[in-house]
Amino acid sequence: MLGGEKVELGEAIAPAATARATRVHGLDALRALAVAAVLAFHAHFAGFRGGFLGVSLFFTISGYLITTIILREVVGGRVDLRRFWIRRARRLLPAAVAVVVLVVAAGALGVFDLHRSANDGVWALGYAANWHAVFAGQSYAALFSAPSPLVHYWSLAIEEQYYLVFPVVCWFCARRRRPRAALTAVLLVALAVSVHAHLANWSTDRMYYGTDVRMGEIALGALLALVVERTAIVERAGRALRDMVALVQFPAFALAIWAVHSTAESSRWLYRGGLLGLAVVWCVLVLGAVLDVGPIRWLTRVPGLVWLGLVSYGVYLVHWPLLLALHPFHQATADATLALVASVVIAGLSSKFFEQPIRFGALGVSMRRALVFSGATAFASVAVVAGLVSTAPFASSGAAAAAQENLAKVLSTPRSTSAAAPRIPRVLVIGDSTGDRLGGALVKWSQANGTLLVANAGLPGCQLATAYAQSMTTPEQWSTQNGTCQHWAQRMTAAREFRPDIVLAVFGPTEAADVQLVNGGPTTNIENADVRTETAAEAASLRAEFPRAQFVWANAPRTFVNNGDIPESDWLINDPGRIAAWNAMVGRLAAAPNSSLLDIVAYVNSAPGGWRNHDWRPDGAHLHGAPLTQLAAQTAARLQALAGRSH
Repeated sequence: MLGGEKVELGEAIAPAATARATRVHGLDALRALAVAAVLAFHAHFAGFRGGFLGVSLFFTISGYLITTIILREVVGGRVDLRRFWIRRARRLLPAAVAVVVLVVAAGALGVFDLHRSANDGVWALGYAANWHAVFAGQSYAALFSAPSPLVHYWSLAIEEQYYLVFPVVCWFCARRRRPRAALTAVLLVALAVSVHAHLANWSTDRMYYGTDVRMGEIALGALLALVVERTAIVERAGRALRDMVALVQFPAFALAIWAVHSTAESSRWLYRGGLLGLAVVWCVLVLGAVLDVGPIRWLTRVPGLVWLGLVSYGVYLVHWPLLLALHPFHQATADATLALVASVVIAGLSSKFFEQPIRFGALGVSMRRALVFSGATAFASVAVVAGLVSTAPFASSGAAAAAQENLAKVLSTPRSTSAAAPRIPRVLVIGDSTGDRLGGALVKWSQANGTLLVANAGLPGCQLATAYAQSMTTPEQWSTQNGTCQHWAQRMTAAREFRPDIVLAVFGPTEAADVQLVNGGPTTNIENADVRTETAAEAASLRAEFPRAQFVWANAPRTFVNNGDIPESDWLINDPGRIAAWNAMVGRLAAAPNSSLLDIVAYVNSAPGGWRNHDWRPDGAHLHGAPLTQLAAQTAARLQALAGRSH
């Protein structure tokens, strides 16, 4: 995602060329195609099932460019690390920091989840978003984790890690007797590590996000840069060689189009060397761009394509938060198109009036120092916000409109025993993504009506039973369940002061997933007695934690998930037998003393056309819009009546 400069180098890793580099417009065109594929994939446009592979192309282009740029930084046999890192910081940090700050600000305004935005922002600004995704158990393909508006920073993190480490490696190699051979050996070792990682039996998330897995795509681009520099192919290539490179562009483009059209994120071949194989294809395209031959040469003449490549970094940064804000349920193509057009416009304006003045020093020393200070302040502010909101026991909360200003006091103080005090029933909502959706709608209802006090502790992707790992699809895409998804009763001890009158438990798709109860244990599911025993034990622990509360257990309707990348038949959570097994267990829990049933199944089945109504549940699992609001109103009335009977 760096600028595509064409450089002319001298012998070995020696004094840098003094001639000013010119842009390679073919690389800009390739970056434009890469970012367009990613945008179309994230917008769920038909025909771009493998659009996520645009990131892989970015990696290889960056590997090529980072090597040529670092070789240009060589002075007297030594790499000028300070100069290189300052230039990269000016290029990459301003827009990246600005987007994180704006996303966190949007979270404070309720557009995104503030806790997740601030926490992910810290990892994004710390160049570690990809490892955060691995260790937090996030899944790039998961439909049921509330999407983070900063999840796309994972790819930037891998590149930035490379930018930090690779120059140091070059500095070390430049001091060897045979610097080029030393650098080539290091890159081959990096490639070997990536090959070994591709052979590991890791989860899909670990393979997709891991730096060790993905650095092979960058290393191949870097090796190509060394070959180009060593052979001076740009200056010396004859007509025959140029014609041959132009010819192989056609099958390379055909393979790229097939991969972007047909490849799913869950495709096993990708993680068995496929990503590296595609990186070889990308190298062919990059070489064509450098030599300015074949289809790449034609693409540079397409109006606007080179310009899109020039602003592709900003487009990539901006597009995902805008998509989530304007097009969260992937229902209206017009909304997605609007978000993507806005992304391009914003990126263009940012490049001209914000990024370029900083990058090329047009702001003056005092302004640059002010921006450095502002960036450091922004990072500290995001970290403070993440720390503050992480101490809150609930994802969100609501109260009577007349008592909004006293909400914090109500949540943190014991109940009043005064007869004159208003008696507002307190509701604690737990569950997976379906519980989080209904809990959020109940919070809004409570704010508007003032007759319930609701604390929403729903957690997307979390089932009731404590498990080590979970997979919602076949072939398995395991997501490790960390502490935020385990031991509900222990985590709800923060709600003791809240002292809920009612605990509303709404679990749905996650209960039909495959699970491993312990690390290395067998794959099983809710139809297995061990899973049901673990689930019942957690329910009993919750009952012990809130012995005076009424428990309301919601059953789960059938789902019809099909997100375009994975067919409906491969989503385990669509299995009617597993849903039936969970609902049978809900029935037993609801039949216990001080417990009752919330029949969401009957509500969803009442939709026109039944439970497969796409208007009610655009993604096949989650209620949306008016149907969700109506369910919240009906549930609130039910909870009010239940609270009235219990006092």
